Amino acid sequence: MKRRAQLDCAIELWFADGDPVSIHTLACASHQIIHDVNKNHGGKDLLLDSVLIKDKYRKKTNDLFRKDMVFFKHADKDPDGITEFDSRSSEMFIAMSIHGLTNLGESRSDSEIAFLEWITIQHPKFLTESGRKRLNNIHVDKLNNIRALPLGEP
Repeated sequence: MKRRAQLDCAIELWFADGDPVSIHTLACASHQIIHDVNKNHGGKDLLLDSVLIKDKYRKKTNDLFRKDMVFFKHADKDPDGITEFDSRSSEMFIAMSIHGLTNLGESRSDSEIAFLEWITIQHPKFLTESGRKRLNNIHVDKLNNIRALPLGEP
């Protein structure tokens, strides 16, 4: 099975402004597969075992990250439940899945590159210094045009 099939589908739906629950479910499933393969190969620093999170906060943080994923996957546990879902969390699962594939030595697909570029341009405040320098290489008119593009537009 292709490791990135669910990831590519999540990205495609994300760019098409598709159903947020479907995007999140695919993004989380993809991340879980890539996380497990990375862990098996001795890799770390994906979302659920990031070195950026202190061990004493890991369970609480992972519970928060996984809350919606578990809710959407296991209706039998709370069939009448409701969740306050923030669809932007899917972007985090997608980005970390791409990072995980990179850790495994896989090159990025066109859709993965496009996703990372869009996120970089739309959310520069989250970037490191090197990420901001990368943005400086894009002409300001092109950058503003890209920022103005809505999702779901060709």
